Amino acid sequence: MQARTREQIQRLIEDALVLQETGVFSLVLEGIPWPVARVVTELLEIPTIGIGAGPHCDGQVQVIADLLHLLPGPLPRHSRPFLEAGELIRDVLARYAEAVRSGEFPTMAESFQLPKEVDLAWLEDLARRLAGQGQDPGHEG
Repeated sequence: MQARTREQIQRLIEDALVLQETGVFSLVLEGIPWPVARVVTELLEIPTIGIGAGPHCDGQVQVIADLLHLLPGPLPRHSRPFLEAGELIRDVLARYAEAVRSGEFPTMAESFQLPKEVDLAWLEDLARRLAGQGQDPGHEG
């Protein structure tokens, strides 16, 4: 949390005005009381982007992991989960792992086929010949 004392608030506002004068195109206000963010936004001609600075900034930025609530546990005060994606993702991954363990996935529908010019009998014959020579079937000799 920033700008908690009168001196800090005044310094923040003065710094924001100086930054605008030097040509910055926008200013991020992070972790400051909303009334301070409102005053800064009203004083500046450039846009302010808030993160934990209340609703009066010109725009807002959030961490996508917080918006989707990807990680378990509480979120920062300034965040709100718009989707419980963490639970959804954990469920999907558990179902995927079970499908692989059970042999349900992948099926032939999710597998690549041999090209038309290469038939299965030739491939199986090649594997037998190479196995008999003690070679890796992945390397033609």
